[in-house]
Amino acid sequence: LRDSELVRQLKSIRFVTPQVAIVQEAGAVKLKYQRQMVTTKKSIHTNIVVKRQGEWKITAFYDSPVQKRGFIKKLVRWLDGRE
Repeated sequence: LRDSELVRQLKSIRFVTPQVAIVQEAGAVKLKYQRQMVTTKKSIHTNIVVKRQGEWKITAFYDSPVQKRGFIKKLVRWLDGRE
């Protein structure tokens, strides 16, 4: 992913303690030759950040692809044996 860029949009910040926060962002990787990020490749990024010696550091990171609409309904139907 040389010369790529992570395009992000902040969704929420929740402080668990004054020194620990959960940060959620939506985003995608934009490759060097792309003018815009590919919207079908969007993900939700969840970061656990910790404040140490006055600086915020990412201590854990989770990346989950955004599912198409209707995915959960199809999954439930499949699990119920209706499809």
